Amino acid sequence: MLFMEGDLSDEPVSPFEPRTQLSPASSPRSKSKVEVETTEEEVYFAIYCFFNDLNQVRDFVHDLWSQYQKGSFDLVTTSVTMNAALELVRRAESELAASFPKCDTYEGAGLLQYTLILILLGKSSDGLMTDDLEYLAPEAAEWLFLQAYMLLDNIVEGFPATASPSKTRTFSTKMNCSEIATSSRPMIDGI
Repeated sequence: MLFMEGDLSDEPVSPFEPRTQLSPASSPRSKSKVEVETTEEEVYFAIYCFFNDLNQVRDFVHDLWSQYQKGSFDLVTTSVTMNAALELVRRAESELAASFPKCDTYEGAGLLQYTLILILLGKSSDGLMTDDLEYLAPEAAEWLFLQAYMLLDNIVEGFPATASPSKTRTFSTKMNCSEIATSSRPMIDGI
C-alpha cells in the first residue's frame, strides 16, 4: 500500500516546507570514517581499467587525426579535441595515483601489470626484466605503452641533470619478476 490513512490531506503542501520535522532524538548520527583495505585484485583491475581507457583514448585520437588528414576536421578543432583528450588522461592518471598510491609511476602500474601478464603466460623464466622485455609479450607491451615508456625513459636519462624539471621521477626498466610472484597472494601463487 503506497499511502497510509491520514497521509493524504486536503491542505496544499509547499515544496519549500518539509513535511516532517526532525526531533532532537532523531537527528542524524555523527559521521565516522571507515578505512577499507584495498585488495591486490582491486589494484590489478584498476590498472587494467586505466590502460583500457588509455587505449580507447589513443584509438579516438588516431581517428581524430586521420579525419583531419582527410580534411573532415580543421586544425583548431582537432588540436582542441586533442588537448581535451590529454587532459582526460592526466585526470585518469591522477585519480589512479590518488586511489592507489603505489601506482603513481609507470613502474608501479604499467610494469607491474606487464609482469603479471608475463607470469600468467609463463614467459618470465629468468625472473629479470631487461630492455628487451617487450619482445616477451609484444601485444601486451603495445597495450601497456611499454615501447613508448622505454623510449621516453631513455631520452630522459640522456638529459643533463640541470635540464631536468624540478620534480622528476626516476624509472628503471629492471624488475625482478620472481619477487613479485612470491610476494603476491593466491591470485599468482597457483600459477
